[in-house]
Amino acid sequence: MGIGHFLVFLLIVNIWNRSSENQFRVSDDLFVANYIASDA
Repeated sequence: MGIGHFLVFLLIVNIWNRSSENQFRVSDDLFVANYIASDA
């Protein structure tokens, strides 16, 4: 998996978390974990 692709994805997630309620952060973390597992 490309490091640059992963960093861009993390940046998008961070922006999403800042603009969302705290209750969405846990589900976002699970989504990231699934994304990493499927792309590894």
